[in-house]
Amino acid sequence: MFEPSVWQRLRRGGGPAMGIFAVMVAAIGLCIGYPCVWLGLVHGIWTDRCPTGDLRLDVEARADGLLRGLEDGRLTVRPRA
Repeated sequence: MFEPSVWQRLRRGGGPAMGIFAVMVAAIGLCIGYPCVWLGLVHGIWTDRCPTGDLRLDVEARADGLLRGLEDGRLTVRPRA
């Protein structure tokens, strides 16, 4: 019937374009706030600095009250990366 104006076409296509723009801005903000995004997404470790080498798992163990005949001894194991 009639040709839509330029403004009408921009308004119609502006929703998806604004959504894409918002996702891009959020991704850039995430990369600036967390420099090691890959480390957080893959391993769940969110740090302010990227590690210089490969990740290595270390274990810290502590034993309290482990004596023969006692039932209230405690062994604590903590993983560290």
